[in-house]
Amino acid sequence: MRIELLDSRRLTGPNLFWDHPGAILDVAVDAAIDAVTAERLISAWSKEVGVLMAAVGWPPGLIRSRLFDGGVNLVINAPIDVLYSACEVNETAFNRAVAILNGEPPGDLNAAILTLRALVDAEAKPALLAMQAAAAGHHVAFLWDDDAVSVGFGKTAITWPADQVPGPENVDWANIRPVPLALVTGTNGKSTTVRLAAEILAAAGFCTGVTTTDYIRVGSE
Repeated sequence: MRIELLDSRRLTGPNLFWDHPGAILDVAVDAAIDAVTAERLISAWSKEVGVLMAAVGWPPGLIRSRLFDGGVNLVINAPIDVLYSACEVNETAFNRAVAILNGEPPGDLNAAILTLRALVDAEAKPALLAMQAAAAGHHVAFLWDDDAVSVGFGKTAITWPADQVPGPENVDWANIRPVPLALVTGTNGKSTTVRLAAEILAAAGFCTGVTTTDYIRVGSE
């Protein structure tokens, strides 16, 4: 029986599975394994990851799986400030599930939980979560990555280094204004679609800002 972990990565926002951030495993499953065995893997992983998620303080029911030809996706939800730790939680659950399927001892659960709790505590960024919640409460856009955190769009947007996010009480929320935003995704024609939409809006009297692989432009500049 071959079950191989191919990739473990963060999901930083809405994705194929849901609108939540989290972590995903890409798992290769030998074509010779029948669907029943693959479902056993999902079942074992679901049980193990539920225990681990509850142990680190996350809702254990927010998980997803997707079985496809030759593999499985295993997905968990986690707060945005601890997504690297979420990958570790997901991988630990997967390794324990595989051991169980192979008839091997999965290892010391308590030791695994202590290790994962330490990782979560070290990575946690309460200020980031507080700003995320405050932005949602004020119906203001919130963007983040490993380098910067921002609220709002356009000239009223405020951006901070990721390690210098202030408390929400220090933000003048009344002066942050929304800007209509459209994102275009796909394989071919994205830049053309963006330029065409911008020209249509400009012809209607709006000032548009555009960013594509060709340029960044606001109005005619």
